[in-house]
Amino acid sequence: MNVSFVKILEDPNSLKLELPLSYVYKHFGRPWPRIHLKIVHESGKSWTVIMKTLDSRPALADGWAAVVKGLQLPKDSLLVFKSILHDVFELKFFIDGVCGQSYFTYQRYTQLGLTVIPDAFIKKFFQKENLNGTYEILAAGNRWSVEFAKIHNCYAFTDGWPTLCERLKIVDEDLLIFKKIDNVSFQLSVYRDCIPVGLVDQVDSVDDDEVVEISHGQFVDELDKRLPVKVANRAGFKKKRHSLNVQNLEGEVVVYTAKIEKNGTANRYSVENWQKSMDDNKLIDGMMLDFTFLTSKNTIILKTVRSG
Repeated sequence: MNVSFVKILEDPNSLKLELPLSYVYKHFGRPWPRIHLKIVHESGKSWTVIMKTLDSRPALADGWAAVVKGLQLPKDSLLVFKSILHDVFELKFFIDGVCGQSYFTYQRYTQLGLTVIPDAFIKKFFQKENLNGTYEILAAGNRWSVEFAKIHNCYAFTDGWPTLCERLKIVDEDLLIFKKIDNVSFQLSVYRDCIPVGLVDQVDSVDDDEVVEISHGQFVDELDKRLPVKVANRAGFKKKRHSLNVQNLEGEVVVYTAKIEKNGTANRYSVENWQKSMDDNKLIDGMMLDFTFLTSKNTIILKTVRSG
């Protein structure tokens, strides 16, 4: 997975952009280094920027002004940084709430049971269409049906949205990014404090006792050698090889193979190529990782990543 974080550009004239501490701890470690980073854009433009400490916090500094000028980034645009390599980041930005086939908004109408869609997105994709009706939102491995309706002078997802928020534990001020998949479905990503939230369906987590919580020490240090016994038992593993789904913070699911092997006199399961997953997700020793195993979907879900 290419791990991402988001920032709102509050001051285009600033010579620096402060970075979220939790992301920097995860990606660069602590203390973080002074390092040259390459920022690339889909237009083919690229810049070298120095990340360093300013006012005791990590920030993009020398070279950042050239990025803002080169892309003509306006005030309050949303910046999405995605790591391609350890020192290379792809930058996308939302203007008027829109970037390509995606839009962003905030969860601010919980009590009203709706989420508003930016006018710029409506005009770009749905100007001549009748929007009223049922749409699907893809999140946490499920498809959620929600109603699309016009309320006064704006469009919003209404019926079905409160249930989605309750079950996925989406809270006020979460930043929501919706990506248009086709004319009737959207992929949802959620960011909190600038980093992705690992969405888990709380009905799956509560009903039928289907969840197994996995500690950092038990999982990260040993998974490449052995799958926790309680996970293998709950999954009903009995054959020599089984498929196992692993979901990252951005909701992407990769299928791995769990294979049986001897551990002393007992049989245990190991996960093939788990080290590659750790490398792809920029996971290093000392990080605190919280996982959930969801039996109904045979899926290990990464919920949070914290510095050790």
